[in-house]
Amino acid sequence: KSRFISKFLERSIDAFVERNDRRDGIANKKFVCVELGTYCGYSALVLASTLRQAVLKYGKDAFDFHIYTTEVSSKLLNVAISIFRLAKMKNYVSTILVQECDPLSTTLKKHLPDDSDGIDFLLLDHAKPMYLPDLMDLESA
Repeated sequence: KSRFISKFLERSIDAFVERNDRRDGIANKKFVCVELGTYCGYSALVLASTLRQAVLKYGKDAFDFHIYTTEVSSKLLNVAISIFRLAKMKNYVSTILVQECDPLSTTLKKHLPDDSDGIDFLLLDHAKPMYLPDLMDLESA
């Protein structure tokens, strides 16, 4: 699983760098990564590790990144927070407890930075029946 996540993320990072480099450079740009479905945090760690390697590849000051990961279970979110802390990745990952009754786009808007150009990479790793409804909600926002 981690190999595939990393490979798709690397492609997105390359496209992000190319797109922003053509416009006005990538310095001071933030790569926004969103994961739906934290569970214990494994995928978020893969995302953080891949993004840290990309920053080294393009240069320390090339771009910044942050990962926002969502979960409906506060117990699972607490486990993930502990894992992020142990892995020394807590500065790169923000956890978001999602209330099932709230639209996902509304919840994310409260947490994503105001100056972002949107989501640069989205990982759907939550309840499969929610993939399409959540994607449609995010696209319409």
